[in-house]
Amino acid sequence: MKALKNESFSHRGEHYTIPPDDVPYRGYTLEEISLVPRPQFRPFECWQPIQSATPRGLDFMVKHEMLGMMGGGSAVTGPTRRMVEAWQEAHERAGIETELGERLCIGLGVYMADSLDEAKARIRLHFEENVKMFAPLRLVPALSDQQMIDIDDPAVAPTVKLPTIDSATRSRGFVCGNADDVISSLKETEAEYPGLERIQITYAVGQHTDDTLEQLERFGREVIPAFGG
Repeated sequence: MKALKNESFSHRGEHYTIPPDDVPYRGYTLEEISLVPRPQFRPFECWQPIQSATPRGLDFMVKHEMLGMMGGGSAVTGPTRRMVEAWQEAHERAGIETELGERLCIGLGVYMADSLDEAKARIRLHFEENVKMFAPLRLVPALSDQQMIDIDDPAVAPTVKLPTIDSATRSRGFVCGNADDVISSLKETEAEYPGLERIQITYAVGQHTDDTLEQLERFGREVIPAFGG
C-alpha cells in the first residue's frame, strides 16, 4: 500500500528490505524506489478476493483498508453467510461499525431462460463440471473436509454428494430463471445483506461465447432496470 500511495517508498521488515542495503545507483546509495505504474487517481479502492475468510486474513484486509470480493468466478456456489458475518466481525475487532455486507462485492453465477427449470437444465452440466474442477482448489466453500478427500479418490468420487445446481439456486449462490426469478432472488440477497452495494455477475467456465454474450445482453435488458436508483 505504501508503494501504491507514495511517489517513492522503502520498507524494512522481519523478512525483507526494500530497497536492499548498500545498492549503488548512479553514484549514490539507493534509499527509496518507486512503483511504476501506480494508480492514476487517488484516493483509490483496493479490492481483494476472500477465499478462506480466516480472522488473520480478514484482519489484515481491514487494517489496510482493503475491500472484499466473495464468490463469483471459480466459487461457483457463492459465499456463505458465515463468511459475510466473519467480514463484519473483523471490522468490529478494528472498532469499525458496518452493516452486514458493507464493503463487500458478492459474486453470483447467473443463467437466464424462459423458466427456472429450463435455465437449470441448460446450465446443469457446466455447473457440475465447474464444481469438480474447482473443488480441489478449495474454491467451493460448501464442501466439507471429507468431501475434499473423497473427491480425489477414484473409488469413492462417484458417490460424493457434490453441490448441484438445484441446491445452489436454493441457497442463491447461483441464480437461475426468467427475469422475474432472477430479480426476486437478487432482491432476497439485497434484503439479507443490507449493507451490500455491489454484486459481480459471473458465468460458468466452458460456457460458449455466444451463449455468454446472449446472457449478458438479457441480464442488462431485463434485470438491471429493476435496480436503478
